[in-house]
Amino acid sequence: MSTLVFSALTLVLGTSCKEEETKLFEEEGVWALESYALDGLTFTQIDQVRKNTFLLRFSPGDGVVAAANCFASGSSTSVNEATCTINKNSAEWECRCYAYEFTDSTMVWQEFAPGETPPPVGNPTNNDSGGSDEAGDEGGDGGGAHQITIEETDSSGTYRYVTLPDGLFDSDGMTSKHVFRIKADSVWTGADIDEDDVNDLDECSMSCFPSMAGG
Repeated sequence: MSTLVFSALTLVLGTSCKEEETKLFEEEGVWALESYALDGLTFTQIDQVRKNTFLLRFSPGDGVVAAANCFASGSSTSVNEATCTINKNSAEWECRCYAYEFTDSTMVWQEFAPGETPPPVGNPTNNDSGGSDEAGDEGGDGGGAHQITIEETDSSGTYRYVTLPDGLFDSDGMTSKHVFRIKADSVWTGADIDEDDVNDLDECSMSCFPSMAGG
């Protein structure tokens, strides 16, 4: 697992036709965790204390999704226990970066270390078998990628991920389910839990997205 912890439509006209991309939804932007079933069965709504502190930000142009979660320094990072909005002065964010591909209702994510060049997305080790991708979660060698099935829900702008990579937002990498809702970009770009007038997630963005590297 590679993490970073820190304190708080262009239209192209051409002469040939390109095959239309098929995706369940347009992923670009910021998504917040709304509910989760860590055992894959019983869903829990995200507690108000942890609203908008377990986030995904997709940049299709970079082919990268960044995942960030807030917690109080020295305490739990769990979706059930993180308390950064209560202990604002000790708020920290954990950042993880994934190269990804998205076709129909399937995503494949390949983790890479923050600050490194996004690797080619390899072959998922958990497709068909349902097993975890514990071995070789670093990118670049064509293996260690993780397949996610995306499911529609009854709510507009909300999708179920089955399942996130092992360890991300407490996922077991096999049966856990997480539901995300689209949010305004400002939930990420304006995050300032510790109220120091510095965007908490600038470093995460610059570390994951090549288009933002260097600021």
